[in-house]
Amino acid sequence: HSFPTRRSSDLSLHKKSVFLHNVPLLTYPCLDITESTPMRILFVGNIDFFPNKEGLVHFVEYIYPIIKQRIPTVELNIVGMCKDQETKSKLSAISGVNVLGFVDILREEYQNCRAVIVPLYHGSGTSIKFIEGIMMNRPVVSTQIGARGFNNFFHANQHYCLANSDQEFANHAVNLLSDLDNSVLMAKMAYEIGKTHFSKQSFYDVVTKSIEAVAEQ
Repeated sequence: HSFPTRRSSDLSLHKKSVFLHNVPLLTYPCLDITESTPMRILFVGNIDFFPNKEGLVHFVEYIYPIIKQRIPTVELNIVGMCKDQETKSKLSAISGVNVLGFVDILREEYQNCRAVIVPLYHGSGTSIKFIEGIMMNRPVVSTQIGARGFNNFFHANQHYCLANSDQEFANHAVNLLSDLDNSVLMAKMAYEIGKTHFSKQSFYDVVTKSIEAVAEQ
């Protein structure tokens, strides 16, 4: 977003830019994960969008079975548009995978999961599902593409889990599902950073300061 300004001395036009990060609609964090939190992984996104579909299908075919073998009770809830009935049927046919489509209260899906996954292998820009998971106080497992654009704020395997292979993705998910102390700590550390840079208030502050700077000039 560019805010052109003019110097009062000569009125020559100077371009000044302020970068505004993605801000998820949901920014009030969920309660911490506890023993009573379902043994559940969450994916949120438009499945008809090819990068989401590609990544999710790959996850279900190659990563989820590894997790399922180690934690038989694990579930995967998938939230988001899916008009492709073939893909929907393919995903739903797998034990423990629930394709929910749109849900009335998205926050409840975050509250009732232990980890959020971002299995993206192609695409551009930053992934809103990555930062939304963090702002919901949930640990995130992501590929490099899914975490792209956030590296200056969040450190891999400290504030989120970075997976460079299917086995590594599965290992991270299993650890987050079973080690609640680590999951809660990771989620809390990431949320504190997210609150500073990706909350609605931080967005408003940047806009307000930019407008005030333009007005002064």
